[in-house]
Amino acid sequence: AGPPELPPEVPQRHVHMQAEAPEEKAVWSDAEELPLTPSAGPLGTIDESQSPARAVASESQRIVANRQAAALRARSLRTAEQQEQPMIDIQSEDSEEARAEQRVPNREVQQEEEDGCLVWEVMLKKESSTDKFGFVQANGKLEFETRLANPSQRLVAGAARQALKKPEASPLPGPPVLTVRRIHEGLLLHRWNQKYPSIAVMPQDRIVSVNGETSLDTMQREIKSSKIVIKFMRYPQTFSLTLRKGDRRLGFRFERPTDGSKTEEVRFTEVLADGALPDYNREMVEAGRYQYVVLPDMRITAANDISGDGAAIAEELKRCEAVTLVVRRADQGRSSAARNKLRMMAAMMGGGAASAISDADGCSTAFSWVPGASTCDGAHTPQAESPQGTSVAAGLPKD
Repeated sequence: AGPPELPPEVPQRHVHMQAEAPEEKAVWSDAEELPLTPSAGPLGTIDESQSPARAVASESQRIVANRQAAALRARSLRTAEQQEQPMIDIQSEDSEEARAEQRVPNREVQQEEEDGCLVWEVMLKKESSTDKFGFVQANGKLEFETRLANPSQRLVAGAARQALKKPEASPLPGPPVLTVRRIHEGLLLHRWNQKYPSIAVMPQDRIVSVNGETSLDTMQREIKSSKIVIKFMRYPQTFSLTLRKGDRRLGFRFERPTDGSKTEEVRFTEVLADGALPDYNREMVEAGRYQYVVLPDMRITAANDISGDGAAIAEELKRCEAVTLVVRRADQGRSSAARNKLRMMAAMMGGGAASAISDADGCSTAFSWVPGASTCDGAHTPQAESPQGTSVAAGLPKD
């Protein structure tokens, strides 16, 4: 009798008889294996002239070969798919190192809202000595204190120029933030903005932490590192507040639009020492809500139910006992001409401790008491700004 049929997966082996007991047994030996290729015929065909054992071996080989070919095709498809996926540099912001440090990878960055502000993180890394972060930042604390301590520097016709007070004269302390002044084209932050346009960093965005550090000195120090994780905050462009006179004034001066000017807004020119608005500002600072503090040069877009008419808003401010204001932040669109004028005024004053305007990569421009623009090229081109009206105190006769 011939050898028993084997499953296709098992290679055919020679059979020999081994007498180990009174009865003969059939024993399979691993000592000799049939060759993988048949003696005749192409791969996967069976030569009828072969012995039954060799025919079974050829069929088994055909099945194995087909399985190997299928596995090879599947492996090739997986390799092609992997090549289409972007490779992640282990040193990049999306690396395991970044995740281990609990840094937010840029590919997952999202803006979150905190008390009316947009907050998000950006990671920048210098890969070579020629890389630069490419932004200029100013001391936001000095800027805040300077603006609050002084009336608007946009002077109306015929008004006498007043000497700027030092930041120490501010009735309230400023926030410990850095303010983005300029983003240089083609450098790291600009390239990051191009990659993530929906959450791009803009001038006037605030820096509230750098590598986890939150004080002004330590943030400035960390910015000199080769790798930084910056937490940005964007203040709301508009906000509302309610003031009541009672036995006091509203506590601010504003620019009264001239007849026929068709001005839709009213500009704050000064926050006074006493009154409803100074008390409101103090409450906001004590609560750490600097984004809702009213500063000179901000705009009133509505007073109670009146909007779209600056003259009508001004009249409402003079006669009302309680007013709900809609305030627009004006620092987002501050012109280069206005910034240059502030720098020129600072140069004329001279002396005193300076408010440093620093480039993230080491270049800085310092000027006294003025929070305006920053540049490292030394160019100053002051230009006059035409007045829009006269300044009056809220709730008081015209000065």
